[in-house]
Amino acid sequence: MAQEIRQSDFSRTKDFSPPVPFSRSIAILAIIASLICGTLVFFVPPYFIFGPIILLLLVAVILKYPVLGIYFYMLISYLRPQDLFGFLVILRPHISLLALTVISLIIHRKLENRAHLTLMPNDKMFLALLMAAVMSNLTSIWVSYSIETTIELLKTSVFYFAAIALLDNRERLVRYVTLYICSIAVVSLIQIYTYLTVGMTRITGSGGYGIIVGGMTILGGRGPMKGGNDAANGVGGYSNYFFANASELGLGLCLAIPLCYYLFKGARNRLLKALFFVIIVMFLVSIIFSGSRGAFVALVATIIFLLYREKKLLIGLVVMAILSAPILYAVSDQYVDRIKSIGEYDSDESVGIRFRLWSAAIDMVADHPLFGVGTGNFPVAYGSTYRAKGSANLYWSPHNVFIQIVTELGLVGITIYLLFIAAIFWINMKSRRLLRNIDDARSVYYMSHGVDIALVAYIVAGQFITATYYPHLFQLSIWASAIYLIARQYSNNVIETAEEVRV
Repeated sequence: MAQEIRQSDFSRTKDFSPPVPFSRSIAILAIIASLICGTLVFFVPPYFIFGPIILLLLVAVILKYPVLGIYFYMLISYLRPQDLFGFLVILRPHISLLALTVISLIIHRKLENRAHLTLMPNDKMFLALLMAAVMSNLTSIWVSYSIETTIELLKTSVFYFAAIALLDNRERLVRYVTLYICSIAVVSLIQIYTYLTVGMTRITGSGGYGIIVGGMTILGGRGPMKGGNDAANGVGGYSNYFFANASELGLGLCLAIPLCYYLFKGARNRLLKALFFVIIVMFLVSIIFSGSRGAFVALVATIIFLLYREKKLLIGLVVMAILSAPILYAVSDQYVDRIKSIGEYDSDESVGIRFRLWSAAIDMVADHPLFGVGTGNFPVAYGSTYRAKGSANLYWSPHNVFIQIVTELGLVGITIYLLFIAAIFWINMKSRRLLRNIDDARSVYYMSHGVDIALVAYIVAGQFITATYYPHLFQLSIWASAIYLIARQYSNNVIETAEEVRV
């Protein structure tokens, strides 16, 4: 029974620290190295000295505490410092951190003689999705694109299982999700600043551009904005990855809001509650400044589902109706017009483009029904073979996660993808049953609700954006698995306590 619920993973009161041999020799070498570095400062640029020192310290810390590697990896993924500081690209921080974390994790698990990781149904569906991606290479239209996307998914799988293995108690999980929320808050803050300073008179739907002073980008990887127009659509994030444009940032914000709300609800410290409340308000402002219609629809769905889960749906809708008038008065006329255009789909150019893309998707599935046109191949397939004659829209993405899956991974892929999403809901439901009456685990209990609502936001926003291979869904699955394993440990402790009392 103990092995089944990975009791060894949870019964530790502190991190295992393997003994370090030759500690006196290491101390002497450290002193000698410090003297050498202090002397070299007078002869070479400081970053040639302090860079390797910081790197060595990072290696030492992660080797002792592998969970820090997961924290750093997540922060690099979402804050994208390599987009802010170009020289970091050479170091390839993602691969370096992930490799170091996995090595440290393997060493610790061997030294601790810990059991193998237990796979939840959603983890098995993730592996099945990965296999479908590999198989799609066999029917790929452009093999190099498929291989590149599949390799990225393989990297994600390494992080996926390392994170589940390391987020093995309540403190680590809450700390990780808090860092996740704070990293998105940084992106949100820069986006708000960008909009208020240079975004008010720019069409910036293609992405935000960070903090700009005197024409120079201080924070942001995309350079100064060009061109002027009074009909600003909104501002995205500052990086070139999954927060690049306004719609992508809006999706990330919609996922973060329910998680932040339940961190707020589960926090016992008043300062933390105040921090999470401020961040929620900031996220709502960011969604408005993004100008994303898909994010607006997802936000409405998120709020309604959250109110339903909190059993405050009726009163919540009444409050929303009362607040809608002052909110609409406060936001810009351009934003109101953009939201109103949701109902004018027959005259909206972007909607017409989507319909053409989705029509082409039917032909792709008919020609490649089993494994699709290959991962990452929809734009190539559409531009080279399936676009309408005379269409100026060339290598476009499908702007829908489910259409991307069914066209690129075929009917096999979409079946697995839907089962993957269903498994996350199912495992969260099981977690809540285990945690329902355990007061010490209320933050974990609340987090399972947050993951469910964030998943609803992903499903709704995913109808308007191409975000299939972004880490959002995989993060939600990681948290669902970690929550369930922690819930089983809490449940087991309750059972053991009850048996001791009975004896």
